[in-house]
Amino acid sequence: MERILFSLTLDDRPDLLRAQIENLNHFCPDSAICIHMAADANFTREELSSYADFDNVVINPASYDVINQKGCLHAHIGNFRYAIERDVKFDKILLYSPEEILVKPGMRNYVAGHALGTQIELYDAVETFETWSIFRKEVLSLPKLES
Repeated sequence: MERILFSLTLDDRPDLLRAQIENLNHFCPDSAICIHMAADANFTREELSSYADFDNVVINPASYDVINQKGCLHAHIGNFRYAIERDVKFDKILLYSPEEILVKPGMRNYVAGHALGTQIELYDAVETFETWSIFRKEVLSLPKLES
């Protein structure tokens, strides 16, 4: 069975983090979680630790700048490297955002069926955000999303 490492970046609202960790542990038990605290986070490491005190959670001691709409891949790579350094056991890594939650079990089985994956949104300055699939209302009624 695949063990997933959820890589999280966090720059605000550590109070919501505990609920997100509980959500991941409920719907994807036996996973690992590595948290990156942004360099300009509006909370302390002590606050973060108080919300993330779970056996399957590690907090990356390195903090990098995470600039909205500019990407945070470098922070996820830092989490990946730190998890390896800490000898966290995992088979797949899932880059996860603070805004996401799972709504049903099955993530582990779904991820196990793929060697790798990504969501890519092509951006054309002429187009608006309304044409991006993650904002298109008709995408929400697709059978795979309704199940």
